[in-house]
Amino acid sequence: MKRDLKKEVMLKEIEVARKHMIKLAYENPLCSKVVVEASTNLDKLLNTFNHTYKKEPCRASA
Repeated sequence: MKRDLKKEVMLKEIEVARKHMIKLAYENPLCSKVVVEASTNLDKLLNTFNHTYKKEPCRASA
């Protein structure tokens, strides 16, 4: 149960970070420092989530 709550909190953090990055991207050039930092932060959150809740490895189809 605790793991499900943590997962939901992480998903909410990811969604907030995504919306923040999109807002910044509308207001600033995509290569601006604030947009790149927001994107990097979102990437870190997504990587942490994927590492924590990954169910099975991705496999390239042959």
